[in-house]
Amino acid sequence: MIENYQIKNQLLQSLVYNTSDFALFIIDIKGKIQTWNRGAKYIFGYRDGDIIGNNFSVFYKEEHQQKKLPATLLE
Repeated sequence: MIENYQIKNQLLQSLVYNTSDFALFIIDIKGKIQTWNRGAKYIFGYRDGDIIGNNFSVFYKEEHQQKKLPATLLE
């Protein structure tokens, strides 16, 4: 069962990473960015080390962060 989950997880991450026409990222339940794809790297201009592990709210303008829009979306 665990091995099947790991295979599906690797497949999903590969699919997300290799899509380059759109910005896609996978977050955990707290909003922490686990992985993202080539499209997101191109669109946002970050490197993996600059973004992986950060909260997805970094993609929102300061005014939206102040209104707690990212937290609302996460709920």
